[in-house]
Amino acid sequence: MIQEVFCTVSTEAEAEAAVRRMKAVGLRLRDLNVAVHPDEVDGIAHPASQMNLSLKRGVGWVAVSSAGFGLSLICFSFSHSFWLSAGLLVPVGFFMMVQMAASNTLIQAMSPDELRGRVMAVYSMMFMGVAPFGALLAGALAERFGAPFTVAAGGVACVIGGIVFALRLPILRPQGIRMIVALQMTGGDPPEEV
Repeated sequence: MIQEVFCTVSTEAEAEAAVRRMKAVGLRLRDLNVAVHPDEVDGIAHPASQMNLSLKRGVGWVAVSSAGFGLSLICFSFSHSFWLSAGLLVPVGFFMMVQMAASNTLIQAMSPDELRGRVMAVYSMMFMGVAPFGALLAGALAERFGAPFTVAAGGVACVIGGIVFALRLPILRPQGIRMIVALQMTGGDPPEEV
């Protein structure tokens, strides 16, 4: 879908190369962000006092990165310049990876040890299993309304999702922190299976 939007301002080969390069730059920026501030996204390996701070920041990152991803997609969809479009893919890749890492970390941190594998299996199944349906919907919308409109609509949906998540933070944050603290207080190794 992003390549189709790029093809409105360049050739298909240039579009493919630019999409791959610029998203990779955004991914490396996310890696650099984690290297400089490891406790802001990944809180699983830290002590309990830092875990609560990391959870607060991680939940905030989910909302901010979802909205940032959506805004980047919206700007990208309206761009008619090849280099501007290529540059806008940097924040797209950055926010996409920050959101995925923060969501993954929060789900693992809030899952009991004995259920973490199952929870992550369901999360992965939903994440990967719903994507083909989204691609089908995006393809149908792009055929009817055009690729730029479809990418912009996806960006609007991400911004709305980020706003809804941010509005629900006051309810979700204390529950998540209580859950993590309760799991840490039980301590010890998970029970052995018979």
